[in-house]
Amino acid sequence: MLVGDILLSAREAVPDLPGVIPNPGTADMAVTAVSSANPLPAGTLYYQLTYTNQWGETSPCAEQTVVIGAGQALQVSVAASPVLGVFTGVNLYTGVASGQELRQYSLALNATNTTADVDSTTAYQFSPPPQGNGAFLPDSGGSVASAAQIYRWFQDALNMIATANGGVPDTCGFASVTGEAIYTLQGDWKSLDSAWYDGYPIKLGSARLVYRHNQITSLVGMMNYTQVVDKLVCECFPQPNRDGGQTTLSAGITAAATTANTPGLTGFVLPLGLVMFGAGNNVEYASFTSSGNDLFGMVRGLGGTNAQAWPTNTPVTEMNIMFAGWRAPNLYNVGSATTSIRLPSDWIPLLHKYILSRYRKIEQQYQESVALEKEFMEGMKNATKRKAPIGERQINPQDEVAVDIYPGLSRLFGGVIIP
Repeated sequence: MLVGDILLSAREAVPDLPGVIPNPGTADMAVTAVSSANPLPAGTLYYQLTYTNQWGETSPCAEQTVVIGAGQALQVSVAASPVLGVFTGVNLYTGVASGQELRQYSLALNATNTTADVDSTTAYQFSPPPQGNGAFLPDSGGSVASAAQIYRWFQDALNMIATANGGVPDTCGFASVTGEAIYTLQGDWKSLDSAWYDGYPIKLGSARLVYRHNQITSLVGMMNYTQVVDKLVCECFPQPNRDGGQTTLSAGITAAATTANTPGLTGFVLPLGLVMFGAGNNVEYASFTSSGNDLFGMVRGLGGTNAQAWPTNTPVTEMNIMFAGWRAPNLYNVGSATTSIRLPSDWIPLLHKYILSRYRKIEQQYQESVALEKEFMEGMKNATKRKAPIGERQINPQDEVAVDIYPGLSRLFGGVIIP
């Protein structure tokens, strides 16, 4: 789901609709007949064109005609215009008579892909051009509230729900470094509830159980964490006995890709886990399953990051220390409408109610505003720390599995590994 989807759901109810992409003019796109191995039927073709984006479609341009000769098909070209970087596609509507444009071709035309061929093999559906413009731009203001106001309401609601729930539930990780005990987690994490080292579950324990007299490199058996301002600082004990694996992308990937190719998973130990694309402040976390040199079955944009396109040779790091917990919500400002947002499903209608309550207050409909805010507060309580249902479980002493590392006798010595 996109941020703009949530904003529009409330704005449509007011209504306080945002601006739209302007309808295309006859000079904004060209449709010409070109030679083709898969020609269309010869004759005069009537057509209209529209722009599309994530939220809808513009009204069509004025009807035009093109003559198709024997052995020819169509080529659609987008001209340079102020909206070239705004729309995400183009729809071509064609017909053999004026006013009968019923064959719709959806073309992936945009600022980087400005031409597309339409021939006898191109997929189409039967649909007339739209009568109104629904290609909304959610980052623009409406007649009732500005875009900045709407984003503030959205962020306020998100912060309140997250606070009531202890944070946004999420998973993330970091790459271990041999012998290094202390790590600062990226992002604003509030608390952790489980963790794994190389796939083994590890304890979230107290710093008092850590032996610090000298370095002990082994399988990590325990991790403690301390809140330092807006960061969580974690300490691993014993210290990790390996570095997280490192590789690169051998081919670029899109933001929607679920498979990534690498020249080799150097140093990777786990056949499934978590990776980080990129480095520094520009990163993305994704879960994966590996096969040969490929990462597949990826779930993108974990740990509060956003799925994005990555070019060839992007660094890929194995996050072999994984954790699950609760983080602060991301900050969304005007311009974030196309940003994907990952939230529990029962949070979405609450965001809608809060934004709508703020609209009603502006309109001086105080009774409805108070009622909506009350529904929001009650719904927030019901959503608080809601746990996903689980199936049958085997009884296991202390609910522990796999390798455990316990403090030594009298808690003065190193760990004891219990397989």
